[in-house]
Amino acid sequence: MLPSLIDIHSHLQFQGFDEDREDVIKRSLDAGMWMIVPSSQQPTSEFAVQLAKEHKGKLFAAVAVHPTHAQEFGFAYDVFERLAKEPETVAIGECGIDYFRIQGDRTTDLAAQEEVFLQHIKLAKELDLPIITHIRDEKGKYDAYQRVLEIYKKERPKFVCHCFSGRWEEAGQFLELGGSISFTGNITYQKAEHMHEVIQKMPMERLMIETDAPYLASVPHRGERNEPLWVEFVGRKVAELRGIEYDEVRKQTIDNAIAFFKLPT
Repeated sequence: MLPSLIDIHSHLQFQGFDEDREDVIKRSLDAGMWMIVPSSQQPTSEFAVQLAKEHKGKLFAAVAVHPTHAQEFGFAYDVFERLAKEPETVAIGECGIDYFRIQGDRTTDLAAQEEVFLQHIKLAKELDLPIITHIRDEKGKYDAYQRVLEIYKKERPKFVCHCFSGRWEEAGQFLELGGSISFTGNITYQKAEHMHEVIQKMPMERLMIETDAPYLASVPHRGERNEPLWVEFVGRKVAELRGIEYDEVRKQTIDNAIAFFKLPT
C-alpha cells in the first residue's frame, strides 16, 4: 500500500524530539506517511537505523557525517559501511559542503569537509546508494553550490540536493547531471522568489519534498518545532507555484521518492 505522503528528510533522532518522539512518529504513521531519517554523525546514524528497524517499512535511514562535523569527527569508513549495508538504510546523507558555518580556520575546515564528502561519495558509489546532499553558502553567495557541482561533474553519483535554496542557474546544472532537488518549508517564507523560479521551471519528475524537521517549519507554523506531518504545506506551496492540484504534487512526489530511494512497495 502506498503512503499518503513521503517526507524525505526528517531528523526524528535529534534532541528536539527527545520528549515526544514516539508521539510525533505515531501521528505521522497514523496519517499514512513514510519518512526518511538522515543523520549528522555516527551516533545519529546509529539511532536512525534503530528507528527504521523499529518502524520497518515506514521509516528509512540515511547515514553520514554532516560537513560541519567533518573536522571534528572525520569519517570512519568501516563504521559507515556497516551502517549503510543495513537493509533499512536507503541513502548516504546528509553530507556535502557548508560555507556558512565554518569551524575554526577556514582553509583547514573546508579541506576536511571536502575530504569527508569524497569519502561519502566513494561509499555511496560502492554500495549503489543515492546521496542526500547538504549545500549551504554564505548569505548572498553561491560558491558552495559551484564547488559541489565541480565535485559531482567529476564523480557522477546519484544524488538529491536537500533543502535547495540556490538559483535556477545552479539548479539547471544539477538537473543536467541527473540529480533531483528537494524543497523544505522555507519556500513558504518571504524572499524565496529565486526558489520559486526553480520550482516553476524544473521537471516534476525530479522534485521531492521534505520538512528538515525539527527545523524550517512552514508557514503557518514558522517559528515552531517542525514535524513530518507539515510536509503537506510544502507540497501545497509547490502546487500553488506550478498552478496544479495539490493531489498531483502529492502523488508525483511519492512516486519520485519511491523510485529514487528504491523504497519497498
